[in-house]
Amino acid sequence: MESGATIDGLAEHTGVPASTIRMYQHIGILHPPRRDGRIGLYNVKHVERIGVILELKELGFSLSGIRVLLDPTARNHVLTQVLGDEGQFDIEPATDADLEFISVLLDTDNEESSLREAMDLQLLESGEDGRPRVHRAAFELARFAVELGVSPDLILKEAQFLRDATSDLAAHYLDLLQSESVDRNILAEVYERTDQSDARKAWILMLGRAIGISFVRAIRSRPL
Repeated sequence: MESGATIDGLAEHTGVPASTIRMYQHIGILHPPRRDGRIGLYNVKHVERIGVILELKELGFSLSGIRVLLDPTARNHVLTQVLGDEGQFDIEPATDADLEFISVLLDTDNEESSLREAMDLQLLESGEDGRPRVHRAAFELARFAVELGVSPDLILKEAQFLRDATSDLAAHYLDLLQSESVDRNILAEVYERTDQSDARKAWILMLGRAIGISFVRAIRSRPL
């Protein structure tokens, strides 16, 4: 397509109706045309972007999802939410009470051994300073289970199951991200505007959130 085409020319070249092109501009996934008076003029960059949008739709992305991928402002907002400060994940330094709870849960007085086992089960993690830290929400869930009368052995068994299951899910989607099923040209379009590592993390973590939502829906659909 020659540079300087009208919206009708762009529509004819891409096969996308002019009304849809305007909608793409309105939601921020297609940049505005160059203006010559009251006439909007489109170029090959618009053709390429529409091609990316159509490919993403073919892969099953919604328009809101495409906007997150292609619009820097929207994507940065999501990356801040998903990868932002650790406060949103409630990861905190472990208190003495936390470490005492771990010792009781693991039924050991050997602090080094209990820390190693707790980290293996992902009940604790090591901070940059080497000190143990806890994911507060998950930790309080374990405390609540104890208050409900769940045995420590069962809590530890379920912690191991959760660790293994989430590890398998993460490996599955990381493999998918590296597979031939993912169009490298589309990934390049996304990655040229953000750090590749952050883009991969965001993709995986958003999948994780989707899995979490599916889990909650499955629980709600069953009588308790």
